[in-house]
Amino acid sequence: MNNLTAGWSRPISWGCSSDRETLTCQYPVRMVMTDEDGTGVSPSCEPTVSNETMAELVERPIDEELELFSALANETRLRILQIVDAADGEVCGCELKPHLDVGQSSISQSMSRLQKAGLLTRRKDGRWRYYDTTPKATQLLGAVEPEPPTVG
Repeated sequence: MNNLTAGWSRPISWGCSSDRETLTCQYPVRMVMTDEDGTGVSPSCEPTVSNETMAELVERPIDEELELFSALANETRLRILQIVDAADGEVCGCELKPHLDVGQSSISQSMSRLQKAGLLTRRKDGRWRYYDTTPKATQLLGAVEPEPPTVG
């Protein structure tokens, strides 16, 4: 196991007093445990992710994931996605207006945002636009849909 040292998140002079074993403060402080190279570790567990994997995860671009989750973080867009996914085929944006408490322009903007995030496909036919879900959307909705109640 690594040799750990304890440090305090604020200098003692900021309203704290200390003897060798006790720290007393006027406000909450966070204790930080560090190993020999100064990296923070939890005092009660061993690392479960290698440094290489951690660096790879922290440094890789996540723009697509941010766009995806941002697109889902809106009630209108999520409801539109659920409705289109439940449909037996493509859905025209005009079909949604009577069922949602938002204007047609908001529906159109929401569907464009979902398409940009890779969750809807769009087909133009004259002045009409028809939308369908992508496999990614169906997979995401399946992961977050609540389980049906069990009868028992």
